Amino acid sequence: SVSYNKVGDVLVEQGNLPEALKSFGDSLAIDGSLARADSGNAGWQRDLSVSYNKVGDVLVAQGNLPEALKSFRDSLAIFDRLARAEPGNAGWQRDLAVSYEKVGDALKAQGDLPGALQSYRSSLAIAGPLALADPANTQSQSDLADSNNDIGDVLMAQGDVASSLKNYLESFSIRERLANAGPANAQWQRDFAIGCKKLAVVYRKAGETARAKEALDRGKAIMEAMTKLSPDNAEWKRDLAWFVEDLAALNASPSQEAKAAAVAAFDAGEYAKAAAGMARLVEAREKAERAATGKPGPQTATALLELSWYRLFAHDFRGALAATDRAIAAQPDMLPAVMNKAHALMFLGRDREARALYARYKGQDVKGYGQWEAVVLGDFKEFEKRGLKNRQIAEIKALFAPPEKSAR
Repeated sequence: SVSYNKVGDVLVEQGNLPEALKSFGDSLAIDGSLARADSGNAGWQRDLSVSYNKVGDVLVAQGNLPEALKSFRDSLAIFDRLARAEPGNAGWQRDLAVSYEKVGDALKAQGDLPGALQSYRSSLAIAGPLALADPANTQSQSDLADSNNDIGDVLMAQGDVASSLKNYLESFSIRERLANAGPANAQWQRDFAIGCKKLAVVYRKAGETARAKEALDRGKAIMEAMTKLSPDNAEWKRDLAWFVEDLAALNASPSQEAKAAAVAAFDAGEYAKAAAGMARLVEAREKAERAATGKPGPQTATALLELSWYRLFAHDFRGALAATDRAIAAQPDMLPAVMNKAHALMFLGRDREARALYARYKGQDVKGYGQWEAVVLGDFKEFEKRGLKNRQIAEIKALFAPPEKSAR
């Protein structure tokens, strides 16, 4: 089963989800037989639970949330038995907490916020004591911060601003301690910056503009320092852009307010909602520019660029392609729109057209973002992080890989 899982992991990395699912399914069948043959073997039980999770992760990436949830719940049931049998085993307890988190994520993606909240709170009930028992364990501390963030996100989506602030502050204090303890740890620094952003959203909803600005200024300073250390990191540049936009939105016009709401929805993983909000902003900007100049201009093109990005994550690939075409028509030199068009073509299975676009601009500078290849690879990383897979990603990564040096 280990070999099947390794093959499945490689296939996931390549974006070949159907074959990855088959490989993980083969592993699951083997692990299931072993677990049934010896129900007292904790190692085999855990292997079975891990296989359920791997199958669930692929099903999420494929958009099959009901089946993914079933797989995650099967995994959770096993970890629950293991954790009850050995309450002093921190590893079993953490596995159970992660399982509750996965179930919560699947429920949230299906719109079941009460169910997600209950699952996240079950995860927190485990993560809290683990972090308290071992304050020096940075993984346990980070897990506790994640659990509080998950709960805060759901409470925000339910409109409970006051309660969400409590959880975000709990997470923020942990992220701040970790960031101060590891100034060279890029992940901890970015996590702290994202914590600043979450706090700012809550403060802004509560009408506490000064506190929102303070949080955004801190997050922006972190991302500015990080982008200076790694100027070609497209993900960090995008994070920095979010802070700049959010700071501008504190004194925003109605259209900027609409954009801020779309960004907040995207950050919360509500991609269809984000796309719908951005579509309304596109309509407003195009109406204003047509009234002023008789045609859509750069403001419309920028909004269309962002709309295409949100639609990719909402799996509306045709809509994303249409948005990029409109953006390019309004502003032909907008390379980020061309890049999103390549992404849309890739996800639509139009491999040859996508490959041609990716290759055409290799080596060019994308103003404000960095070199074309670095920005594309940064986008791929964002896709993979948010569960958006495609088999052609591996091919384009190879296209951009530096040539091997000949041995002499």
